[in-house]
Amino acid sequence: MNILDLLSRISFKDWLIFITLAILVIALLQIRRLKKSLIQEIHKRLVPELMLDLDLKDLGLFIKNESTMMAKEISIQDTDVDILDFGFMMRFTLKFEPVEILRPNERIKLNFSAIHQGQEGTVRTPEGILPHLSSANFRLIVDFYNIENLKFRAEFIRRPTRFVLDKLDSCK
Repeated sequence: MNILDLLSRISFKDWLIFITLAILVIALLQIRRLKKSLIQEIHKRLVPELMLDLDLKDLGLFIKNESTMMAKEISIQDTDVDILDFGFMMRFTLKFEPVEILRPNERIKLNFSAIHQGQEGTVRTPEGILPHLSSANFRLIVDFYNIENLKFRAEFIRRPTRFVLDKLDSCK
């Protein structure tokens, strides 16, 4: 039996049914893709877009809300940072104070302390440690809520020139 003989036995109605099924499958896949896109757009409108900025001119570590939605109850987890100071590697723990509210397009200087882990109780001022943070690689984990009390967690990685948002998750 030849393939051409097999194809010639298929009736016009069978071809129409096959083509209709193929169009239906393609349409369902397109609907699924559009539904995912819609969910992502709705998610973007619910999540405040926070960014971190290390500014050596203003001597500060700043957090900015780059979205149209307010962020509240912003807390940054304590972070260990290895800093090269005069040729010696030193480990500091950065402890941040929480931020109550960050309005859209608002930029706030973060208050934090840097505790040296090699010497108990030695605290460096933020202004004294900021120049060293510009060359250090570290990760900051930020927990925050939107106006509808949905909790989110953002993870930022310090790169040589700026902070990069690595991960953004919604929490329960």
